[in-house]
Amino acid sequence: MFLSMNRSRFRTSFAFVAAVLAFACLPVASHAQLFGGNGLFNRNKDDAPVGLSPEQIGIPTPVTGKVEAVKGMEIQFEIHAQSKTPAAKVEFLIRTFPSAGKITSLVDHPSKRNAAIVTYYADPGSTAESDAFAFAVRYRGGRYSSAMRYDISLGEVKSEISTDKEIDFGAVVVGSSVEKEITVRNLGKAEFSTRLALSPPWYLVDPADGNLSLSGNGVRKVKVEFRPNLPGETTYFLSFSRSKHGTTKLIGQGGEPFRLVTQQATLSLDERSGKRVGELVLLNPGVKPVRVLARGSNRLSASLEKEYFLPPGKPRSIKVALAATDTAPFDGMVQFYLETGLTKTVQVVAPVVPGSLQLSIPGSVTTELINFGQVKAGEMVDRSIILTNPGGVAVPLEFHIPSPFRLLNDPGPALAPMGSVNIAIGLNPPVTSRGPVDVTMNIFGNEQTFPVRLMGNVLKSKSGTGAAAPGN
Repeated sequence: MFLSMNRSRFRTSFAFVAAVLAFACLPVASHAQLFGGNGLFNRNKDDAPVGLSPEQIGIPTPVTGKVEAVKGMEIQFEIHAQSKTPAAKVEFLIRTFPSAGKITSLVDHPSKRNAAIVTYYADPGSTAESDAFAFAVRYRGGRYSSAMRYDISLGEVKSEISTDKEIDFGAVVVGSSVEKEITVRNLGKAEFSTRLALSPPWYLVDPADGNLSLSGNGVRKVKVEFRPNLPGETTYFLSFSRSKHGTTKLIGQGGEPFRLVTQQATLSLDERSGKRVGELVLLNPGVKPVRVLARGSNRLSASLEKEYFLPPGKPRSIKVALAATDTAPFDGMVQFYLETGLTKTVQVVAPVVPGSLQLSIPGSVTTELINFGQVKAGEMVDRSIILTNPGGVAVPLEFHIPSPFRLLNDPGPALAPMGSVNIAIGLNPPVTSRGPVDVTMNIFGNEQTFPVRLMGNVLKSKSGTGAAAPGN
């Protein structure tokens, strides 16, 4: 309230008033602080002028004013004082507080030494149409002036903000974006302001800083961008105010940027290359090419490119393979993904490469015939064959070799996975035999059979009787 005193009351109650003023003007640590009902200060931290009395320092004059506020909202405004010079520092004190709202802060003006900034909040539940407060001013170390009234006009907040009820952005392919406008109307007379906030995949385009202001009866277009990073429908309620029509529902559908035609692939053995190979098919349903990145299990990664471009509206075949030396069972995956994070996974499996035999004869163009040539009776001639198992399972071995041919080394009962063995076959005709020899040797492994024709021509030995065969 205002201090109103005549000289007689001043004389009779000087001690009481001095005590009240001394309490009201206690120094404070911060630039703005509430003291119950005793006042709000923006006391300057600098020391008072040295060697000057309060009369010499003088008293500045507070300047009255008026400001408009909207109930339920916070505003900031300046209060001023007439000072000796613009450079003279003035301190402000709230003497009487408003009744229909509250002053939440009083701070120094950053560039004006004879001004302060008041932050005022109008009570949304108040029925008052106006409010007021009083403030006093002084120079550092001087006396405070008489209190000056400052008026606040209060405007009513009603359900005045009206926006579009719903905005449907439709289907938007992940990685693309669509912008649409929302019409916001202020049907009331009071100025309206708010700060808008959105979260991905919704982005505010205009106003870019999120601050929306509308004058009375004003209209504003707000631009929102829908930029989906995952497929599927998503919604968001963008609130402009708490009024009945102050919220807009945003709806969008994230479209598939690409599809997996192949959800699971089983690799098959390519007999020619010895690799297990397969094909993964992707489809781009859009109208623009799509770049996808690829990664896979370590055993598959060598057959993958780092990126693939999918043509619009067409399937794209991507080949994957395991190395020829990789024969073990496989259960892994290949992932295709966008830089936005969308990832699709194809399961890739391959059974173990079955064990099998491959036959080769050094120095021969065929595996069906071995010609030992002319052999003297009682002597030994040998030839070699090579058996290889390119599979991941051992292959049992069995040989049927008619006399006078025989195995010269033991290959063992089975050929190990990825194994190879050199086998020597000898022709050792008895000393009494003469003429051509023609038999068929059979090599068995699992369900495979290799018939090999063995031929030779036995000649009479030089001695006429022949030499004994080795070991006889």
